[in-house]
Amino acid sequence: MHSSGLLPLAMLCYKAIAFDITSYDTEECTGLGSNTKLEINDGCQTPPGSGARAVIIPWKAIADNNLLLATYSTERCCHADLIDTFTWTEECTPFTGEGVRSWRVIDPEDPDKGIQEQRSDYACDNCGLDGCGKDAVWIAELD
Repeated sequence: MHSSGLLPLAMLCYKAIAFDITSYDTEECTGLGSNTKLEINDGCQTPPGSGARAVIIPWKAIADNNLLLATYSTERCCHADLIDTFTWTEECTPFTGEGVRSWRVIDPEDPDKGIQEQRSDYACDNCGLDGCGKDAVWIAELD
């Protein structure tokens, strides 16, 4: 009889961590790693340390299976500046392409979900000529 009240309490206390990331400044995941916990509601973040070159993202919860870690070449997490996306993995996964300047957890079904104040950054509304492409497309149309 008493256990019926414990389940709802346990459900209230449960907070899914989208990713519990260990990032490394080497592509081989050697040396001291930096631990970061990221959720969708954390929005755009700067990777810790002198520059993440690889990650290990262990699986945490079924609710997080469809989520992705997205990496960006700018500090604003604009969709147009996406470098790559990663899902959970117990293995060392080196980053591809350019240096990662920001990252965030995304839901592929709703890629703009996150911090409300950052939605215009995700959509590149405020990026200008820094790689989002809107001004570059407009300038190309003038030629």
